[in-house]
Amino acid sequence: MADCSATGNALDRVITETITSSAHATGALKQMVGNVALASSAATGPMMAGPSHMAPDIITLPGGHRGLFQQQTPSMTGTNTAVVSQQEQPHASVTSNLIMQQQHLVSGPQYVPPAMQMPLNYHPMQAQAQMYQMQAQMQAMSLQQQMMQQQQQQRYQAEQNKKQQSVHMGNEQVQSVDERVESTLPVEDTWHLGLEDEWEKTDNLPEGTSIDQLAQAWAEAEQAWAEEEKQEAMKYDFQEESRNLKTNDPMSEGISYFKSGDTGQAIICFESELLNHPDNSDAWKMLGRCHAENDEDRKAIACFERAVEMDPYNLEARLALGVSYVNELNNEKALINLKAWVQHNPDYADLQVLDDGYGDGTVLDDVQNLMLQALQIKSKDPDVLEALGVCYNASRDYESAVRCFKDALEVRPNDYQLWNKLGATLANGQKSVEALPAYKKALDFKPKYARAWLNMAISHSNLQNYEDASRCYLQTLSLNPAAVHCWSYLRISLTCTEQWDLLPLLGAQDINAFREYFDFV
Repeated sequence: MADCSATGNALDRVITETITSSAHATGALKQMVGNVALASSAATGPMMAGPSHMAPDIITLPGGHRGLFQQQTPSMTGTNTAVVSQQEQPHASVTSNLIMQQQHLVSGPQYVPPAMQMPLNYHPMQAQAQMYQMQAQMQAMSLQQQMMQQQQQQRYQAEQNKKQQSVHMGNEQVQSVDERVESTLPVEDTWHLGLEDEWEKTDNLPEGTSIDQLAQAWAEAEQAWAEEEKQEAMKYDFQEESRNLKTNDPMSEGISYFKSGDTGQAIICFESELLNHPDNSDAWKMLGRCHAENDEDRKAIACFERAVEMDPYNLEARLALGVSYVNELNNEKALINLKAWVQHNPDYADLQVLDDGYGDGTVLDDVQNLMLQALQIKSKDPDVLEALGVCYNASRDYESAVRCFKDALEVRPNDYQLWNKLGATLANGQKSVEALPAYKKALDFKPKYARAWLNMAISHSNLQNYEDASRCYLQTLSLNPAAVHCWSYLRISLTCTEQWDLLPLLGAQDINAFREYFDFV
């Protein structure tokens, strides 16, 4: 809000200097007084912009010279100043000098919006137009303030009328206190209110059915739905090549292909084995490992679920199932399987969840509780350390997960899967630079490890090494042509490196078309 007393003092000084001048000064003084009055009246409203948001007023003085009247300006330190200056300079340079003087005299920085800021080459004939523009803007702001006040009054009056109508409607039509309290409760605390009354109104329900029976029926329905979901997850479609495979020992051949990195042929062999022996838990486990290494976790989950159904004590399949669920962001099922892994492990089957006073009763807390107890029995058990690392990944405690995997690698330094898990955990913890050497170690032990190539490509992309990322994506596709999602990743990398001439090759999804541009096998 403007300081009216400071404005009045400035006005007195101008009048003293100009009262004895020509009649021309009287007209200018009236014009200036009108501007000050307009600014003072408009400044009284809350919608009025402060003086620091206004351009200075130009006053034409006798003899054709102009003076600058600057209104009060709030400073950064809280003090106020009012400045009146007169310049005996030609028209061409007076405005720029006045603006510079204004900037130096005010005690603190002053912001002038671009729409109201005067350029340095401001022409003298524009002074009057600038003044009219300022008056119009202030009038519009005042009108806007009046409209907002009217709207607020209308809303207030409507609320008052509504309250008066509620009072006169009578107690029978006024909402009860209990209902008002219920309306403020969370949905999870009030969803059942009124259901029992509606239940009794239903004709086709047994007489005497209560809300507890309804809750039991709901729980049974949830259990049936979960079982149906599990059966859906366990569905697996076999390839036609597997049905036509002619071999005496598909299981052994599949393991040989898997170790060499030829997961495609290994899948055909394991599928052929399962077509003849569908209850072979190890065959389901190995088939799941093939799909997991090809970055196909949904297919891997179907296989691992079958494996643990056939043999609940297949610990390797149980742990791998938990890993795949973590990759699919289904942490609840991941933790359930990790807990089952501990409970079905002969070395730790007697462990019970201990109440240490810090637990919250969740599955995550139970799993960590059991695994930490297991480490007290065998502090260097790489299987427990690996499982605990997966558990920490599910809770996004990546630093603790990294420590677990590093401790496990001290016991199993040649485990390529552990190196990949370490790299993925580092990358998820925003440490892509540290993740790359871990992926390289995994590929040193198994060069045809498609998942490690894909993870390395993602880390290169995070580091904006798009050329290396493209090469790793192509290597992944070369090892697993079924990983069609990698084509979209490759498109992003090629776009970031502005290799526009290679983008048309993506449509055909022909891996051989890129061999002359990138080095991969």
